[in-house]
Amino acid sequence: MRNLLKFDFYKAIKSISTRIILLCVIGFSIASLTITYVSKNGGGLSDVALEIGEQATVVSLEEMTIVDWCVDSISGDFLMLFVIVFAILFTCNDYATGFIKNVYNTIKHKWHYVLSEFVVISLFAVLTILAAYIVTLIFNFAVIKSSSLGDVSELLVFTLNKALLLIACGCVGALISFVFKKATASLIICMGYSFMFASLIYTGVNQIVKNAGISDAFDVQKYTLVGNTISLNANISFEQQRIVLLVGCIAIVGSFMASSILFAKRDI
Repeated sequence: MRNLLKFDFYKAIKSISTRIILLCVIGFSIASLTITYVSKNGGGLSDVALEIGEQATVVSLEEMTIVDWCVDSISGDFLMLFVIVFAILFTCNDYATGFIKNVYNTIKHKWHYVLSEFVVISLFAVLTILAAYIVTLIFNFAVIKSSSLGDVSELLVFTLNKALLLIACGCVGALISFVFKKATASLIICMGYSFMFASLIYTGVNQIVKNAGISDAFDVQKYTLVGNTISLNANISFEQQRIVLLVGCIAIVGSFMASSILFAKRDI
C-alpha cells in the first residue's frame, strides 16, 4: 500500500497534465478576481450578489472582505471541472500505458490500488482550493488591498464543505474511468452530465413534483452532488451542511466500493 501511494504521488507530480490543470486553476482564479475587481472600477457594476444562506444578497464591492473574495474565488463549477478532469486523466493513464496489468498481477488486495488513487485525487482537490486561496491573497495584497478580514469561521465551514464535494466529484470521475477505461469516453460522460443534462434533469424533476402538488418549493438540486457543488454558498445552514455531508460521503464510499469491485472482478 505504501509503495502504491509513493508511486501515485510520483506519477501525479511528474505528470504534465497535473501542472497544466493547476495552471488553469490559477488562471481562472485570476480571471474571476479581475472581472469582479474591474466591475468595481468603472466596469458598469457597483454591486455584487453574494449567496448568503438560502438567498442571494446584494453586497457593495467596497464592503467585501478578504473572506468574501476567497469564497467568490472558488464558488461555482470551475474547480469541479478541473478536479473531474484530473481524476479521469490520472486514473485512465494506467490503462493507456498498460501499467494497470502490472498492478493487477502484483498486488493481493485490489482495493489498495483504488484507495491509493482516491487519496491522490482527494489531495489534488484540496490543492486546487489552496491554490485559489493563495492567488486570492496575493491579488488582494497587490491589487484589491482590502483590510477587512471577515468571518474566518464562515470561510472554514464553507471550505470544508466545498472540499468534501470536490473530493466526491473526483471519486465519481475515477469510478467512471474504471467503468470505461478510456479518458475520452469518461470525460464526455462526466462533462455532458455535469454541465448539460444535470440542470435539465433537475428542472424536470422539480416540475414533476410541483405538478403532482407535493411541493412548490422543492428543489432536487439541494440533494445531489453536482447541484450542491455548483450552488454551495457562504454561511450555509446547518441543515444544508448535513445534506452536503450525507451526499458527499455516499458518493465517496459508493464510488470506492463500486470501483474496488470493478477492478477486482473484471478482466484488465
